[in-house]
Amino acid sequence: MENANNYDAGDIAANKGLAGISYINPIFIIIALLASPNSRYLRFHLNQALLLSLYMLACALITIIPVLGWIAGGIGIIAGIVFMIMGMVSGFNGTEKELPIIGSYRIIH
Repeated sequence: MENANNYDAGDIAANKGLAGISYINPIFIIIALLASPNSRYLRFHLNQALLLSLYMLACALITIIPVLGWIAGGIGIIAGIVFMIMGMVSGFNGTEKELPIIGSYRIIH
């Protein structure tokens, strides 16, 4: 889904910086949620960032398994870094684009 027409232009302009940095670290998700809890645009990106954080945690846990876990976890982490860059670009550009594979789930509504 790549459509920012669902959001107010002022909402996007005011929150696209927070949306972009929320992908860097889970702490930024909390900070952004506290800074602008009513922004629909920001909440979309916070949901995507939270899903990405959980995905990266799962990949890190997989690396505990010797050999195959190292390979699978490593590939997953590389994919997660690509997803992070995609999310940051989408957030900073003011667009709504779900992350591949994990982006269709909703935790933050």
